[in-house]
Amino acid sequence: NIDQLPQTEIGLLEIIGSQRGCLRAGGRVDLERVSTIFVNELRAGLFGPLGFETPEVIEAEMKQVAIMRAEKEEREKLRLEKAAARRRKAKSNRK
Repeated sequence: NIDQLPQTEIGLLEIIGSQRGCLRAGGRVDLERVSTIFVNELRAGLFGPLGFETPEVIEAEMKQVAIMRAEKEEREKLRLEKAAARRRKAKSNRK
C-alpha cells in the first residue's frame, strides 16, 4: 500500500519497484522491470476496472450516442408510418 501518492509517474514506479523488489545494483529501482510488471498487471485487470477516458471524451461520446439514438428513433418512426400507409392502401384496394 502507498500512503501518499508521489507527484510524478516515475516517483510512483520507484515506490512500486522498491516494494516489489525490482532493484538494481546500488539499490536503484529497475524502471523497465517495474514498468513491465505494472503494464502486465494493468492488462490482467488486477487493479480492478479502470477507465482512461477524460470527462471531455465521455461527454463527447454521450452526445454522439444521443444523436445516434435520435436518428434511430426517426428511422423507426418513418418505418412505422410507411407500414401503416401500406396497410391503408392494401385495405382500400380490397374494397
